Amino acid sequence: MRIALVNPPLASVTQPFLALASLQGHLRREGFEDLRLHDISQQVVVRLLSPAYVERTVERLERTIARLESQPGLDLRDSMQLEKAIFGRESARQAVSGIEGALATLRDPTRFYQPDLYAEAMRTVDRAFEAISAAHFPQVINRSAYTASVTDDLDDPEQLRRWLDDPNGCLFYSEYESDLADGIALEHPRLIGLSATFASQFLPALVLARSLKRRLPGCHIVLGGAFVTARLTEILRRPWLFEALESMIVYEGETAIVELAKCIHVGAPFESVPNLIRLADGRVVPPTRRHSEQLQELAPPDYSGYDIGLYLSPSFDVPYDPTRGCYWGKCAFCATSLSTRGSADRRRSLRAAADDLQFLCARYRTNVVTFAVDAVPVGFMRDLAEELVRRRAGIRWTSEFTLDKAINRATLDAFAESGCRMLLFGVESASSRVLQRMRKGTLTDRTERILQDCHRAGIAVLVHLMIGFPGETNDELEATIRLVERQSAFIDLYELSPFGLVDDSPMADDPVAFGIGTVGPIRRAFNPPTMRSWTLIDGVQEFNPSRALGPLRERLDRALGLSRRRYLRQDGAHLHLYLAHTNQRPREFAPADPLGATQPKTVHSRYDLVTLFVAVRAIRRRWEAAAERTHTSSAGLWQEHAGVRFQPDGPFVGNLWPDRRAIERLPDPEYAFRPETPS
Repeated sequence: MRIALVNPPLASVTQPFLALASLQGHLRREGFEDLRLHDISQQVVVRLLSPAYVERTVERLERTIARLESQPGLDLRDSMQLEKAIFGRESARQAVSGIEGALATLRDPTRFYQPDLYAEAMRTVDRAFEAISAAHFPQVINRSAYTASVTDDLDDPEQLRRWLDDPNGCLFYSEYESDLADGIALEHPRLIGLSATFASQFLPALVLARSLKRRLPGCHIVLGGAFVTARLTEILRRPWLFEALESMIVYEGETAIVELAKCIHVGAPFESVPNLIRLADGRVVPPTRRHSEQLQELAPPDYSGYDIGLYLSPSFDVPYDPTRGCYWGKCAFCATSLSTRGSADRRRSLRAAADDLQFLCARYRTNVVTFAVDAVPVGFMRDLAEELVRRRAGIRWTSEFTLDKAINRATLDAFAESGCRMLLFGVESASSRVLQRMRKGTLTDRTERILQDCHRAGIAVLVHLMIGFPGETNDELEATIRLVERQSAFIDLYELSPFGLVDDSPMADDPVAFGIGTVGPIRRAFNPPTMRSWTLIDGVQEFNPSRALGPLRERLDRALGLSRRRYLRQDGAHLHLYLAHTNQRPREFAPADPLGATQPKTVHSRYDLVTLFVAVRAIRRRWEAAAERTHTSSAGLWQEHAGVRFQPDGPFVGNLWPDRRAIERLPDPEYAFRPETPS
């Protein structure tokens, strides 16, 4: 029986992920050898970043600009598209001559590790994606995500059908129809498994499924992945999502896809398949039973089919899961482990884990490994570290840990000796009250001790910080920032994010227990960025997290001596490769000129700037009012694009929108966009 596993766009452009490799390894162990993995995501990326495609993007943007400038008046959407097209054209022109060299640099084992060359290559790639996004407005694509133009909630099946069949609806459509779907169909598989690990893959996977179904009407197409599990409740209410799918798999998928393949092979019904959602009599049937994998029964991941050379990295940072589940499993806000929640902490044997690591590194000619686990148990990891030292494995690894009391200097020394280069910790807050409400199970004094011990052991540290937890006060937020400032000598990098209410987290299951009164619907259930609004039972949040993000990031950057736009902070695989191949700490990777000091772009527009400023101010006020009421990141839409300065002679300078201070001086809103008479 022939099976095809498919990675739809858009996942990471720098490395493959674990999900399909795990399925492939287990299917082969169970005897399904007629199997091929199709990495459609990276094949599409290679095409989009080709000089020919970027040149066509310039031509497409020229046509868009000419069309919009010829119109007697533009509404808000058209005005936004025009400005994006103007800036996108400039980005494309800058990228087209350098994109080939940029891709070569990112794949070169010498040039990649030269910070100035690396930074320029990443800037060129980002310019190309910015131009492609502008050419396909309002779709957005970058190095790690894709946002479609379809309606957010997908509650209108007719609108969804029109979008799925619209060649201009999804920018991947033409690539599917040109030859990528044919490449899969010509193999005549009886089972096709699509994986949506991320929100940015879900809608493109539906488009691809529809394209494949037209070619293979008798084939069973199943969609799985972490994002499918995260949206289980929403999927159960929408049977029309299954028009090109026979089923979906939620939670863990190895046993489920093997049992599904066996049923298809012998023509048996699917009721016995665990973790399977299917359509019956026009309604979505949830799984009849849930299965959690026993890791000692699974094969190591099999990444064959992924062309590692197509990725924008000089070597492979191998994802591997020695354990599954979170052994703490109590954090109130967390739904990261949805696929493994409700199951006990499970582990591979030390011997099997060490064997797998050596096998994977030898097979893919690398020594860099990321443990793709929410939180590895400290005792298990120390034992594994000692086994790796005994074997002289020579592996360089990174992982995420809780701030467990079992982490001490001796343990960290053992980690370092085995090749640990960086640890990631969910610090979240320095307030004891907030940490207790979060159910983090940690203390600030322990946090400070562990950070210092990591530094002394030669292990880099990245801390995750969360702001805006329900009921958090200004003083408690300030305590968190001061913790980082106080420990700045021992912290290398940070991630700062606003609190988000996530489905199936303990807080979403019992919001009243955490002071949350009302919970709104998900505004973007299947299209990033997803969000859910909420309000407090008593009072209001003392600060708006979205407004606070920018100033707090600047403050933290100053404390740690970081460049705001350092690219290594934005890509985990590249950071891990740098750490593994250099003796530098992350803050030493900066190129000669700071990446934040890019030259502003200047575009002379024919449009009435004052009228545009006034309309944008009104939009910003609506966003911020919504954010105040619901504590969502709506205001971040403004913050994200702020940076354009108003000059008396007329040009825009910056990214897209006018400077806030200039806007505040303008009169009340008007909504007409009228072009000036050309001189």
